[in-house]
Amino acid sequence: MITASGLDPAQTDKIQTLVQNYPASTQAFMTELLWEREMIVTRMNAKAVAEWAHSSYHDLVINLGRGPLVAPITTDDVLGVREERQCYLNCYEAVLEYPGYTYVEGLALAQWALVRHAWLEDENGRIIDPTWVNLDVPGSVATYFGVRFASDFLLRHVATTGWHSFFEADWMNGYQVLKRGLKINDAGFAYDLGDPR
Repeated sequence: MITASGLDPAQTDKIQTLVQNYPASTQAFMTELLWEREMIVTRMNAKAVAEWAHSSYHDLVINLGRGPLVAPITTDDVLGVREERQCYLNCYEAVLEYPGYTYVEGLALAQWALVRHAWLEDENGRIIDPTWVNLDVPGSVATYFGVRFASDFLLRHVATTGWHSFFEADWMNGYQVLKRGLKINDAGFAYDLGDPR
């Protein structure tokens, strides 16, 4: 039986159980993330996906990402406010222009919905979001859950695909990120694709 949410009761119960393991401040975010993940997996070819490292980008972020982290939507004096709706490009350019920033890609939730997004971390691990700071709502916070990427891996990716996003461009490369996964170094940064399966 499928409920109005599009999931069967067992899937809904599984999500509610998993969400209880997260701090109260991130439970709404995790409910949305897990619900979307279950919807994607339900619609996909289960046989093909079973051989992949990750069934969805939601799954990849849950398994390899840092978060969920609730943080103010802010930028700094170095980066300032960057162009709206250009998060991947904005963050890529920041990493190229200024040492000390880390490119992070994953899922984020502000006022409207859970979306794929890119942001930065500074050398102190503080989230810097020069794109969403355009929301211009004083005191706004967002919940971020993403994978930190080594700068040389990001540069190789852009040179190879011409895209600034790992996840949005993955279809052009036969879904290699989902199929192979990512190698994570001891510092917690993705530095290459996983081994072919």
